[in-house]
Amino acid sequence: MQRGGNADAGICGTARAGRGVFRFSVGTASSPLSSIWKLYVRNDDIYIFFSGLGSNLKVSIHGSGSAHWSVSAEWFLQRGLQFRNQDRHVVRWDRGNPEPTKAAHIFRIILPASELRPHEAIPEKKRVTWLPEPRPGTALEMEFYLTPPRPSTPSTATSPYQQLALLETQSGNWVAILAHEEEVTPEKTQTLIDARNGAERLVAPTALGHREVRVIGFLQSPDNPPGLIEFVLPAGFLREWMRRIKRWAMRLKMLGV
Repeated sequence: MQRGGNADAGICGTARAGRGVFRFSVGTASSPLSSIWKLYVRNDDIYIFFSGLGSNLKVSIHGSGSAHWSVSAEWFLQRGLQFRNQDRHVVRWDRGNPEPTKAAHIFRIILPASELRPHEAIPEKKRVTWLPEPRPGTALEMEFYLTPPRPSTPSTATSPYQQLALLETQSGNWVAILAHEEEVTPEKTQTLIDARNGAERLVAPTALGHREVRVIGFLQSPDNPPGLIEFVLPAGFLREWMRRIKRWAMRLKMLGV
């Protein structure tokens, strides 16, 4: 989704700097909200997780420059499949590298207002940055930048976006997390549809007992770095999903596979 020029008045949150973990969610503990997302920096590697139901997905952006979106071993076990480590990666790509005086835009997360839902359980003991929900018809976009090595905390004063956190890597690079609200225009809809279609096949069967399921779709576009978008699949989708599985099983049986 290409960035626009909407004003971001209303996006707030306490900017944090340091090493370790940054957790955030759109909404509040008493209102509709997104999943709780976690950014974790270890040495020079960056890991991104989300708390959605039925999810065993993780983004890994390594200091070497390689990056991948992967499923866990549990994902295979839930489907009765044999686990092979080389099959875990759903998407692979190469991370952008910062220039000596310029940060690299390495990742993004999109959280549409339409996908916010009441949360069943909120972790009381974990520190979470709560971000105001975006206006109807918009989405909150989180931008991840990697700076060149710096001896001190970098400034993001020239950015039009709201700074949420700065996390330092072992080599002195900084991961800057910025947020802004964007309108979901008709031109951007196809990108979101493609991501939703890709997300459907990753739903875990153990999530089928829920009325709705939070899922994650992968974003790819020539104008932005890779990213993730959060969706909610309704109960009707789950029934259709099971019908598709049965049809596939019948076809395979008829073919003797």
